[in-house]
Amino acid sequence: MEKAKLSEDIKRSMDLWRKGFEPLPQSYMDFHTELAKKDLEILKSKNIQILKEWVADDGWMDGMKVLWAEIRLPNGSYKKIHWHDGNQEFFECQESGASVPLKVERLVVVSESYK
Repeated sequence: MEKAKLSEDIKRSMDLWRKGFEPLPQSYMDFHTELAKKDLEILKSKNIQILKEWVADDGWMDGMKVLWAEIRLPNGSYKKIHWHDGNQEFFECQESGASVPLKVERLVVVSESYK
């Protein structure tokens, strides 16, 4: 999958942030929130329910806020997911505290086998 490209304005702001001259640009966070919302629509098209969504810290203490969501799979099981800006995809929260890339095809196949 090819990653979405940042605009030149966002690239400049990110460069200033990396050099310590600006806080993390809101435009960068907005860009990723919009990408995440598009992916939520794809999940909905796979019969995955979006129960709740919110924007909150990603846990890296750099000011980045990402889209989080609680979802219900077709088999009735629940998952908590969050957007990963570097990968430009959702990650699935694990009980251990770790997270792994959310693979929709795997979720749908697994949930179909429980019907």
